[in-house]
Formats: sequence, structure tokens, C-alpha cells
Amino acid sequence: MDYELHDRVVFITGGSSGIGQATAIAFGREHAKVAITYRTNTGTAAATIAAITEAGGQATAARLDLAEEASIHAAIKD
Repeated sequence: MDYELHDRVVFITGGSSGIGQATAIAFGREHAKVAITYRTNTGTAAATIAAITEAGGQATAARLDLAEEASIHAAIKD
């Protein structure tokens, strides 16, 4: 199914594992540009980026702790 997401940007908090990861990969399959965030585990974030890329999307990851205002600004800027 084509949702016309080619080159659309999707920002997913908690995108490095669980439901967020599955959602990020699904958007990648639709050729979206996916930005995911993770709080601590750079390894799972890297694996998710690889899966999105393999699925045909473009991806980036940023560290984000929603309890830290500076972290929120930095993640959005990235």
C-alpha cells in the first residue's frame, strides 16, 4: 500500500525499541525520512537505523531524555 510518505519526515520518540521501533521501520518501508530518539541504548538505536535503511528509508537518531529540557531542544535541532 502506498501512503505517499516518500521524503516526508517522521519524528518518533522511543524509536529504538518496541512499538516505536516497529513503527519507525514501517515508515522506512514507505520511504519516509525517519528521526528516532533513544534515551540510553545507542546499540539498539543503531540497529533500528540499519533496519530502516534496509527497508528503503532514510534515518537518523538522537539522544533524548524528556525530563531534560536541553535534551529536548538538542534532539529537535539534530
